[in-house]
Amino acid sequence: MKVGREEKLILEILSTEMYITSSELAEKTGYSSRTIRGKIREINEMLSKMSDCPMEIQAKPRFGFKLNIQEGTKQQILDQLFRENFREEDIPATPGDRANWLLAFLLDQKEYVTISKLADRLFVTDSVVKTALKNTESILQQYGIRILRRPGYGICAVGEESAVRDCLVDLFMEQKCENAEPELEELGTIVWELLGQYQIRIPEIAFYNFIKYIYVSVRRIKKECEITFCSKDQVQVEFSHLEIVEKLGDELETYYGVEIPEKERMYLAIHLAGKRIVGNTGETNLVVKEELNELVEQMVASSYEEFNLNLKNNFDLMMLLKQHMVPLDIRLRYNIPLVNPLLTDIQKNYSLAYTIAERAAVILQEYYGKEIPEGEIGYLAVIYALALEEQEAEIKKSNILIVCNSGKGSSRLLVHKYRQEFGSYIDQIEVCNLIELKYRDFGAVDYVFTTVPITESIPVPVYEVGLFLNSEDIVTVRKILEKGNHGFLKNYFKKELFFSDVHAESKEQIICELCKRARNVLSLPEGVEESVLYRESLSSTDYGNLVAIPHPYQTVVTETMVIVGILDRQINWGRNAVQAVFLFLIGSQEDKNLQKFYQETMRIFMDEKAIQTIIKTKTYDAFLNYI
Repeated sequence: MKVGREEKLILEILSTEMYITSSELAEKTGYSSRTIRGKIREINEMLSKMSDCPMEIQAKPRFGFKLNIQEGTKQQILDQLFRENFREEDIPATPGDRANWLLAFLLDQKEYVTISKLADRLFVTDSVVKTALKNTESILQQYGIRILRRPGYGICAVGEESAVRDCLVDLFMEQKCENAEPELEELGTIVWELLGQYQIRIPEIAFYNFIKYIYVSVRRIKKECEITFCSKDQVQVEFSHLEIVEKLGDELETYYGVEIPEKERMYLAIHLAGKRIVGNTGETNLVVKEELNELVEQMVASSYEEFNLNLKNNFDLMMLLKQHMVPLDIRLRYNIPLVNPLLTDIQKNYSLAYTIAERAAVILQEYYGKEIPEGEIGYLAVIYALALEEQEAEIKKSNILIVCNSGKGSSRLLVHKYRQEFGSYIDQIEVCNLIELKYRDFGAVDYVFTTVPITESIPVPVYEVGLFLNSEDIVTVRKILEKGNHGFLKNYFKKELFFSDVHAESKEQIICELCKRARNVLSLPEGVEESVLYRESLSSTDYGNLVAIPHPYQTVVTETMVIVGILDRQINWGRNAVQAVFLFLIGSQEDKNLQKFYQETMRIFMDEKAIQTIIKTKTYDAFLNYI
């Protein structure tokens, strides 16, 4: 005989000596009394076919139900029945699976349960359960949920109802839910249609999270485990969210046959408001609270203070941040988690944007009085990354200076030729001769193309080409303008600021040592070390690949420079091991190449081969090969 999960649970409860009513069974299992009565009829039909172990569930008016089975064989038959009907895949076999099973089981119970009882359910020894319980307890602690131990009674999980649900949803999101798929699909249809009526969009991952939250919530409501922290007057969400959850609550009541209290509906409204996409095409009158506008202004200002990146005039960035802040404000106020499955990729591929977002998160942390989750920082980083890439695209055209000693006629012909061949890559073209070159301001020049040899030092890349731009010259120049040139990076990395075999026991010692060595060759203002260490206290600046990029909290020098330290061994920086330290000192003066500097250096730092070579050789010349 094959017994389902529901039947197994009912039989286990009925295996006691006492009668139990349908309402008591409903409370213990989470099913309705009507469902219980139907399940018992099905169980009795299956039991009647078992000739080798006759038993049945007896019903007695006003008393309830009781399993009628020969006393001497009761436990043996039940154990055999449960073992036969457990599929092998239903029994947690690994420590991780057992920990997750215990997690779900303990959160689903209101009463204490003994270790021995849990061992029986898992078909393992008590010691195995105790080992698995350690992992379970560490997971629960992340949600603020404790395991209480009471001698003679067992253990019990205790925590805020909102935390319990968050934990169950996260567990649910990680596991396959084959048995729940039909129900989840039906729920998805109900919610999707309602969202469409109100023109509300939420990201796909957030949508599935919302569906599974509803699934978990309904089961908690059936167990009389209701949300208690909020009321309608306390909820600060748009009316549309309140209206939609009223309809959703009614739909759920019809679908499940269970009452959805007002507080549960309000909590659904908070979850929905925290997951929606703001600023969709049907939303023409977006209103952002003044305090959120101010937060965005502070966040953008922080990128200027720390990185000398002026993003205030980036309208798209400002709008995206303001739109993002509307649901983020809800999530942070009410501790609504949001899964970010791309966090690792964001940290790796958009390290500069993530660093800027971390700095912005400090503003949010001070305002809300709580730590900002890494997943939320990751979503902010995506917005900054988009702004940086768009800004980079805007500055791709280069300003060039042509040096020519053949007279104005030839110079004009060259300008025409460069415009004709490279117009899509060039913004401004200027011409001068060797004498005029001595008095040139190179502040707005990206590249110098010369028809004559230049012996003096020029602060921008210089390329010698023919007067008439033959086919070989054209290929060379186009390649330079298409892909850019990293020669400008040498302006930020000086040989005298490259230090190898640096020895220190901690990142604090390394930062102080690098500043000390730098002061031997240049003038650094007082307080640089303190500013860098303060910035490190806010968030660690190691991003994998054995690289750390510490920098001051605010600009402390006039001209941007990088102090390089190659360590004699790896040390733990915070999140990762580090052996190559690039101490960024961002200058306060305007630098048209600064963003390009960020982009190119980050590219180098994420190049595993480049970093391994630099660490192995420990020479400035080897480093130059990559810049």
